[in-house]
Amino acid sequence: MAKTTIKDGTFTLENLPYGTYAVTISRDFYSKQTVPVVIKADSTTVEVKMQASFTKAELDLLARLVHAEAKGEPYKGQVAVAATVLNRLRHPDYPDTITGVINQVIVTNGRRYYQYEPVLNGSIHQPAGELAVSAVWDALAGWDPSLGATGFFAPAKVGSGSWVRTRPVTITIGNHRFFK
Repeated sequence: MAKTTIKDGTFTLENLPYGTYAVTISRDFYSKQTVPVVIKADSTTVEVKMQASFTKAELDLLARLVHAEAKGEPYKGQVAVAATVLNRLRHPDYPDTITGVINQVIVTNGRRYYQYEPVLNGSIHQPAGELAVSAVWDALAGWDPSLGATGFFAPAKVGSGSWVRTRPVTITIGNHRFFK
């Protein structure tokens, strides 16, 4: 069994004997695909369009969150917001669905805390702009400008005593500080 890593969406396998092979392609947040590939004398090229493993409704919810949280931020910051949700999906301390992550409510000392302000104030129900949709797809493709962050906040809006200020910062982009 030969394994390879994809770089820029392409990969190369060299010195394979001629014949038919089953190539399995997998990536986080995409449906695994197995495709037949016939190796002949010349170089063989196969194009495979990967399908996100999320429903349209989940992708729309993520784009609406990005829009509500980061519509005035640089594009890189919008991608970073989307990436933090995907990073939470990988993390054992968070729900394992986009809907679960975005709608998560934590109860501490009898008080309910929403993970995202747009869920609390209802702005999550506004349609996403094109940039937010593109940011979601760029995050799904693997771009993570948040550097592995699982959350973010706007320092100008968060008090000095807030718990988020104690978290390790990965990067600041625009008006958001990203943390693990």
